[in-house]
Amino acid sequence: MTKILKDPFFAVFFILLLILSCFFPQEIPEYVSFVDWHTIFTLACLMLITTFIQETGYLECLTWRITFSLRSERHFALILVLLSALLSTFLTNDVALFVVLPLVFSTKSYLKIDATKLMVMITIAVNAGSALTPIGNPQNLYLWHLWNIGFFSFIKYLFPLCALMIAVLCLFCFILFPSKPLVFIEGIGKDMPFSRNRKQFVLSLGLLVLLLIAMEYRKVPFLFVPLLIFFTFCYPRVVKDVDWMFLFVFVLIFVDLHLLSQLSFFQFIVHLFDMHNSKGVFMAGIVFSQFMSNVPASIFLSKFTGNLLALTYGVNVGGNGLILSSFANLITLRLSKDKRFWTLFHIYSLIYLIFTSILVYFFLF
Repeated sequence: MTKILKDPFFAVFFILLLILSCFFPQEIPEYVSFVDWHTIFTLACLMLITTFIQETGYLECLTWRITFSLRSERHFALILVLLSALLSTFLTNDVALFVVLPLVFSTKSYLKIDATKLMVMITIAVNAGSALTPIGNPQNLYLWHLWNIGFFSFIKYLFPLCALMIAVLCLFCFILFPSKPLVFIEGIGKDMPFSRNRKQFVLSLGLLVLLLIAMEYRKVPFLFVPLLIFFTFCYPRVVKDVDWMFLFVFVLIFVDLHLLSQLSFFQFIVHLFDMHNSKGVFMAGIVFSQFMSNVPASIFLSKFTGNLLALTYGVNVGGNGLILSSFANLITLRLSKDKRFWTLFHIYSLIYLIFTSILVYFFLF
């Protein structure tokens, strides 16, 4: 129990639940009904499969080989940023970080490049790229289920936003990274040994396609148990490596924010925005994401509006800005060992947030 409470996210939302339960004791029997279990089952399946893909070794091998095909710092930064954005669309933003960031950490041993600045750009990239698909990040997954539209319909609606955010990010990389040549330490080459499992990689891609089909036809809850049994007996390490605590936190978030939405104080704050207008919902998504993170903000604000397109735009743009605005930001902060990361992140991320917010506000609504 002590180990569980040491997880900062779990501790915060668990303590909040205890406090809110004192205000709403009559709601305790209804807690289970407050959770969107379809989202929870989908997220659990996605975590199992993406962990399985990550452990094949193919993604790390790909990023390493790409590095040695580049000629300048600017190209290096642009390719890693675009690769991170691409991976985040189907492997989720946090998995994309766990794949690409280790490569960036290793650059300190064989490249002269500002790795911390690059980590900031990659973190922004996974927030931008994950906006495209329902499975790119948890807030999209929740809002997609609530929206009740097809998988490719969601992509069609989010494509303009994702394209704009990535275009701005590329502009940032072009400005921040020079075109000087990359210099490698002698003895480092593209044929560095990697442990790869071809059979596992092909199987993992097949399972991902199966999950996408199940999502499209709203049958994911029926897939979870067979998938869990399969991994438990055939690949137990995958089950062990999945961050189940994150799933428990997500359950707590559903309950906490359902209760918070009933407090008059929070209702007053929400109604400071015009929740009947697309631009008002969009701005509310950005502002609330800065202080409660975009996943909780999605769940909370969905209680006050049916304009899910504007809300989805808002919480995805709002994933940048302050460090708390996205779980992905906190993952990079936790993995980074450079004290400069906090300062650099807020400088570049806040400028990026302001720039993209203005463009979306005036051109996509």
